[in-house]
Amino acid sequence: MRTFAILMLIVLLTGAVMGQDEAPARSGLRPDAPPYAVRGPYPVGYQTMVIESGSYPLTVAVWYPALNPDGLEEKITYPAVPAKFEGMPSDYLMPSYGRALQDAAPDAAGGPYPLVIFSHGFASYAYAFAYSTEQLASYGFVVFGPDHPEIWDPTYKDIPAASVNRPMDVQRTITLAETATAEGGALAGMIDTNQIAVAGHSYGGFTALLMGGARFDFEALKTTCAPLPADHTIGALCVPLLAQPAEMAKLAGLDAVPEGLWPSWNDPRIKAIIASAGETELMGAKGLAEITIPVLLVNGSGDQTVPMEWGVTPTWKHISSPRKASVLLQNADHTVFAEKCANFPWPLEIGWYAGCSDPVWDLDRAHDLFDHFSTAFLLAELKGDADAKAALAASAVSFPGVTYEVVGY
Repeated sequence: MRTFAILMLIVLLTGAVMGQDEAPARSGLRPDAPPYAVRGPYPVGYQTMVIESGSYPLTVAVWYPALNPDGLEEKITYPAVPAKFEGMPSDYLMPSYGRALQDAAPDAAGGPYPLVIFSHGFASYAYAFAYSTEQLASYGFVVFGPDHPEIWDPTYKDIPAASVNRPMDVQRTITLAETATAEGGALAGMIDTNQIAVAGHSYGGFTALLMGGARFDFEALKTTCAPLPADHTIGALCVPLLAQPAEMAKLAGLDAVPEGLWPSWNDPRIKAIIASAGETELMGAKGLAEITIPVLLVNGSGDQTVPMEWGVTPTWKHISSPRKASVLLQNADHTVFAEKCANFPWPLEIGWYAGCSDPVWDLDRAHDLFDHFSTAFLLAELKGDADAKAALAASAVSFPGVTYEVVGY
């Protein structure tokens, strides 16, 4: 008892001294967060920008290293946005919550910072991954999240157009970043547009693969779709995609439907990609093999929306990247990496609890793991951080419930 009392006294005195002399320690979402899931050294600012040029306006959410001279709590209610689901009232607005400072002054002293473009899932929002975009900004990245404007309906009628518009949205977003970081821009001197990564979840993962160099292959799509019924998870996408290659080619600015592989949307300044639950049926083995830059894949083995055989398995097998890593959460479903209900409550409000939860995993644990691997990967690839690269080695990774494969680290 005496020893216990002494230990408790030491803890209390230490806490009192730290409370007087130091800011509270930065942490992950859980106390047992792995190293790169602990919040980084930069306060996080947030603002929105709008691209007016092009066939439609594109709103872009922006997270960045910021100044916080008054020590304000990083707390934000993101702008409420209308539902992207057919049949839902247009005035049904969906808020979300996070850890950032609205319109905080940029911290240009540490810049220019690498650019990360985050592509959300089909008919979702950049805020659905705010925990991750905030985390990356806290480590010295500027993150742009374009709000792809597609609408969900049971027939996936927007899938063909979205498949082409999304990579073009990313290209438009890179152009926006160039304008924003130029002299007189909203983030002047903040962005290194020669060091870019693209990350995304679900159809955002598909988008990231395209920006990494993957190319459309409609012959592969026909082969994949042939045995699938229309009510199959992937088969449901086959019907609209196979019906509109000519419309898709026109939207992409092509004179005709290409024979074989379509042109690449890759920008040589994109140095790495992160794909979570990204579909591959429109690319096939040959299209995926065109990816030659470093890739991080983060998935759940229990994904019912993009099963492994249509997502991570062919991606891992066919990409040509000299450095690649695959993080697989055992039994996790499709939305395990999306924001939790407390921060993104609208799925719960409409009775879709699965949209902001997982039947097996604690989301804070899953998100800490996502942050750890994605932050280490981007620090290694975009900033040349040797310690972060070492954290991706097979010998450095041992987490319960996680299957890890790696090449080149």
